[in-house]
Amino acid sequence: MNKWLRFVGLLAVLIAVFGIVGAQDSTNVLVWNSGEGDIAFLDPSRATDVNSIQYIQELWPGLTRLNEITLDVEPGMATWTVSDDGLVYTFSIIPDVPWVYYDPAQGIVASTDEAGNPRYVTAADFKYGMLRSMDPRIGEYYGTVVLSPWIVGGAELTAALDGVAEDASEEDVAALVEAAAANVAINVIDDYTLEITLAKPAGFVANIFGMWMATAQPSWVIEANGDLWTEPEFVESYGPFALSEWLHGESLTIVKNTLWAGTEQIPAPQLDAVTGVMLEGSAALANYEAGLIDWVGVPAADIDRVRNDAVLGQEFRITPGSCTTYLAFNSTLAPTNDVRVRQAIAQGLNRQEIIDGIYKDGRLPAYFFARPDLAAAARQEDYPDNILPEDPVAAAALVEELKAEGVLSEMTYLTTTSNTSALIAQAFQQQWLNIGLDMIQIQQQEFSVLLDTIGTVETNPALHLIGWCLDYPDANNFLYDVLHSSGYDVWGFGFRNEEFDSLVEQAQAETDQEVRRELYARAEQILVQEEIALVPLFYSVNRELTKSYVERPYGITSTPYFEFWSVNK
Repeated sequence: MNKWLRFVGLLAVLIAVFGIVGAQDSTNVLVWNSGEGDIAFLDPSRATDVNSIQYIQELWPGLTRLNEITLDVEPGMATWTVSDDGLVYTFSIIPDVPWVYYDPAQGIVASTDEAGNPRYVTAADFKYGMLRSMDPRIGEYYGTVVLSPWIVGGAELTAALDGVAEDASEEDVAALVEAAAANVAINVIDDYTLEITLAKPAGFVANIFGMWMATAQPSWVIEANGDLWTEPEFVESYGPFALSEWLHGESLTIVKNTLWAGTEQIPAPQLDAVTGVMLEGSAALANYEAGLIDWVGVPAADIDRVRNDAVLGQEFRITPGSCTTYLAFNSTLAPTNDVRVRQAIAQGLNRQEIIDGIYKDGRLPAYFFARPDLAAAARQEDYPDNILPEDPVAAAALVEELKAEGVLSEMTYLTTTSNTSALIAQAFQQQWLNIGLDMIQIQQQEFSVLLDTIGTVETNPALHLIGWCLDYPDANNFLYDVLHSSGYDVWGFGFRNEEFDSLVEQAQAETDQEVRRELYARAEQILVQEEIALVPLFYSVNRELTKSYVERPYGITSTPYFEFWSVNK
């Protein structure tokens, strides 16, 4: 679609949004670009990507909350205490927080059940949400791999339900679910007290209970509407914003929840509404320059022009990011099931050439997967012998050897449809051609489609480009959560290594941060130098344009909290 049609389409979206805002001040609406393609999932049990999580955290805040500036864990929907042995977490939930929905007929956020009474968020709602996320028939990776192993009985619940036969009767499945859930140590003490017993202690677990898959969920809505429960006509939430409109593939709008009283950590919003439009990067930038978007990422191809523009240059800002961009292999698929092929692909790359020629934003090349600013992360400069260095001469010699043996065959490189992704793919392809690798073909998919494609080893191509962003600031979030073999069937890498598993398991239990760092350094070596399951490429930064009339914080996380933003035109 050309930029003019995108412009006209966005104008129509904004007219609709201002209609939703109604009597409120329409100048206090933030419009941003969430990227081309629809939001993958608003269901907290199923979301895995940044854009989905951006909205989920505004609709359903967790028990705890990650401070986007300091990365400290803070109260969210609850305060908490921990037993002396670090195993029992007792959460005291904010009382009388109503479940709400947007009423389009009245243009207001409302909170009433079938009898006309408000329904409040309870400990039972949080338990329901966690159990649903840990059910592999419903929950995605975060519920089944990140959450369930930490709770007594959680891993057993996930395993039991993962083995349910497709032809099992509803009665048998219900009985199995009830029996397995009864042994999960999530105990509702009263309406506003929730007690969770851990299977093992760790200092970062409080962060996990603040993540989206552990939020309260409305059982009555889900059971009545199934997979459609997150559509605007059905959904109920309780956070600082409520969902008012979702035009799939075009835009999504959340409005101020006037029934959210606010806390110190999650204040009542200053904005009346936030609309995320779904545009390709260059089209979004054109609409920003036309005054239709207030906050936008800057495509790599436009950085020089933006920097040198008298107005845009003042609105442009580069800030530290929270993601690692990496190239992942399907190591079960020929020819990338041969570690020598993976090595040639990895050593034939030139990271700095991509940074200088495409990104132009000063980001750092990555040779370890876990970002160096995470707790206990090994810094690549401290362990130079553990990395796989770039070496095009060695890579070219390896390619000749592989060709002589008849090992090499056509490979698909999968990436997203953004212009920046296309530029990087073309640059990589040229670097591989320089070492004799002439059989790597580029394929592009919209991000939500790509997530499905890379989800299993059966559908994942030979290699793909993607990023992992921190959910909590500990190396465990990268090296265990993504790459431990308990998640083997989730990401489609085909990576499994017993020593790696043992190292990241030991690091979870270890309290000495320097010992943890040594364990992670060895784990990184296995990952990037020996097995070469993936190739870390870049530590991200945020390249953003924000209108001068927008007041906002600049946090480290990839999902800012919109309740701290305001628009003052």
